[in-house]
Amino acid sequence: MGLDGVELVMAFEEAFGISIPNADAQKMLTPQAVIDFVASHRGKNSSIHSTDKFPRADIAGTVKHLVIEHLGLNESDYAADKEFVRDFGVD
Repeated sequence: MGLDGVELVMAFEEAFGISIPNADAQKMLTPQAVIDFVASHRGKNSSIHSTDKFPRADIAGTVKHLVIEHLGLNESDYAADKEFVRDFGVD
């Protein structure tokens, strides 16, 4: 995983108050995979304790914002099912 990928993972960890192990980060090929990971790990060793505090729609919105911001994408270029490396050019 290159610098762009590492910075994105760090941004996700900070935004959601979770730790993402390297092995899991390597498997997150799309924003949807990140959304699914965060949704399944809220409340497990994190500051996300309930679905009321951080609903799935909010997770998706935060992931979208972070991907667009960190990669300098136009909003129209983002889709949760696009791949970080192939579609967004993450190294």
